[in-house]
Amino acid sequence: MNDIQQVYLGTDRGVVVYRQTGDGTWREVRHGLAGHAVTALATWPENGSPILAGTTEGIFRSDDAGQTWVPASTGPVVGHIRALAVQPALPGLAYAGTEPAAVFHTDCGGERWEELQAVRALPGARDWYLPYSPEAGAVRSFALAGERIWAAVEVGGVIRSNDGGHTWTIFGNGVHEDVHWVELHPGNPDTLFAATGGGLYRSRNGGQSWDELWDDYTRAVWIDPDEPRTVLAGPALGIGRQGRIVRSADGGDTWELASDGLRVPMADMVERFAFSRARPSELFAITSRGEVLQARRDEWTWKRLWPEHSVNALAVR
Repeated sequence: MNDIQQVYLGTDRGVVVYRQTGDGTWREVRHGLAGHAVTALATWPENGSPILAGTTEGIFRSDDAGQTWVPASTGPVVGHIRALAVQPALPGLAYAGTEPAAVFHTDCGGERWEELQAVRALPGARDWYLPYSPEAGAVRSFALAGERIWAAVEVGGVIRSNDGGHTWTIFGNGVHEDVHWVELHPGNPDTLFAATGGGLYRSRNGGQSWDELWDDYTRAVWIDPDEPRTVLAGPALGIGRQGRIVRSADGGDTWELASDGLRVPMADMVERFAFSRARPSELFAITSRGEVLQARRDEWTWKRLWPEHSVNALAVR
């Protein structure tokens, strides 16, 4: 791990940047995009690469580690961003998921965006919805493996492209359609998990069939990229409440609590996990109350960070 790390927090009031030095002390170093509700963050691993921030008003880009931000001003109006994902092996390539449900991509580091029109043309896409908006739907997350792209649609199902987004297939049978997160096995692109409003699901054949692992409401699942049989998830007994963190050491067949340091059931639940090669020994989790949890991999004892912020997204550089 480097001596100095920076963590970018996407909050209801902009992007807050913290720096950590060798003694473990965190210090706030800057605050950008003030006045914008930041809903997603993404960055390529190389130092000096752009940082992308998705907001309720579109996408912004920073080329100077978050000191200044400019809107993605060319291309279509992107709108309310719910998900951002970069392709680490292809600098400049990234995807954005929106509400209402659509997918956009850029191949120039976020300077221009183009909608992948085939998503809106999928069978049943006109019927996608959100509980609070019967005519919307949202693309909540992505999982990338080369040209193959998986995306979670709330409420619609799991969608997949095998050609970089030009054509898409929808998988709505066998998996609950209220999909919040998709997570892909790093060594087998046909094995993936879907965290849904009806539980956690696993497919081992590219979405053709699914196993329901439990029926508790779930928004977050994570596969350890170095030990893919290790899977973490954040099920809850209610929407946004009575959550817990659980771990599987056998690829999802059996599960045990991994919630040390937390009172279980939690007052809230895990919305998403955040991992970066910049801090490979640690895993972050964001809760429905906007708090950040941090644990060392293989120990899974969690502590709360930065409770003064309402955090929606996190990226590490």
